[in-house]
Amino acid sequence: MAPDPFLGITAVSFDVDGTLYSDRALSAAVAAESLRCALAGHPAESLRELRRLRRFRREVELLRADRGLLPAGWRSGIARRLESETLLLLPAIRRIGPAAGVRALLNGLRVAGRIAVAVSDFESAPRIAALGLGECFDRIYAAEALGVLKPDAGVFRQAAADLRIPAGALLHLGNRPDTDGRAALAAGCRSLILGRDFPSFGELLRFIPPPTGADRTAGT
Repeated sequence: MAPDPFLGITAVSFDVDGTLYSDRALSAAVAAESLRCALAGHPAESLRELRRLRRFRREVELLRADRGLLPAGWRSGIARRLESETLLLLPAIRRIGPAAGVRALLNGLRVAGRIAVAVSDFESAPRIAALGLGECFDRIYAAEALGVLKPDAGVFRQAAADLRIPAGALLHLGNRPDTDGRAALAAGCRSLILGRDFPSFGELLRFIPPPTGADRTAGT
């Protein structure tokens, strides 16, 4: 990691799944929500949704391996998928909350005058809201809205163009070098991979200047 990874950076983008929250913690929480739903008298719905989530993950990885191009008609099913996520996925995300240090880093970036955006494969506003981070991002981008998945670089090019910044002024924080890292690099952006380039968000927070007295007063 560079001595100051934020040097020359105007905007910081965050991957959502596996970055803003732990995939491992989410899997356990989804299983707990499925059991709770079944015990509440909805075993068929719970099992159906659990199978759908697992099938969706397998399908996504197959599509990603095939250049990340989404089939025709994919976008027409997004609204239906978001509706189904309310049964197990969103309650599970609320249960686990954001990864340690994420909220502090987002607050620090805002005080330091950096733009924070989410750049995910999927429409993720409900997931971000479930984490309680809805007010922390200036914009939210989804690669699937462009008909692709990372490692296609289109979503990063769109973000840089919308923000009117050079691609090199965008730093992406993700958890997968094969998707986040490759896509950001292909777009000309910089990237840091959680678990490889930095161990925790708290490690990145040390590069953000602490708020001044005036900043502290404004934030209260």
